[in-house]
Amino acid sequence: MGDGIWLSGWDLFKPAIAKLVREDMIRMLAPMFILLVGMMILIFRRVRDVGMSLFAMILSALLLLAIMSIAGLKWNFVNLMATPLLLGTGIDYAIHVTLSLRRTGGNFKELWQGTGKALLFCGASNVIGFGSLVFSSSEALVSLGTVAVIGILLSMGISIFLLPGWSERKF
Repeated sequence: MGDGIWLSGWDLFKPAIAKLVREDMIRMLAPMFILLVGMMILIFRRVRDVGMSLFAMILSALLLLAIMSIAGLKWNFVNLMATPLLLGTGIDYAIHVTLSLRRTGGNFKELWQGTGKALLFCGASNVIGFGSLVFSSSEALVSLGTVAVIGILLSMGISIFLLPGWSERKF
């Protein structure tokens, strides 16, 4: 009895996979970052717009890290899965806001009446969806939902409310 049976559990699985996850993150994020920057260059065709969008994304990431540190949240291999989502939505929000600013001549009121409200509702629906994970009985899913909600709120808020003001400035 017991031949060929392996007992396993989350406590045994996490340490075994942690090293693989760290190594894979670099291999995953580097090409993704290059593709996102390339996409922004094709879409914007202006170095300044690419720089502002990247700045919004980096600020969102830094604020997420700060909030996680203050709240005592730790990265794990489940909530790390939110990283591509956060990068993608953050850039998406910045692209929509930047192109809307071009269309409206930098008029925030017009931006808010169209693109701003649409992005707010889009972000809110993502927050509701990922926020539902906070009620999960799985600690890993709770952390995924928490990190995703914080990251989406940050990238959405920065893109809608700060990016228009930054684009008016001449650096």
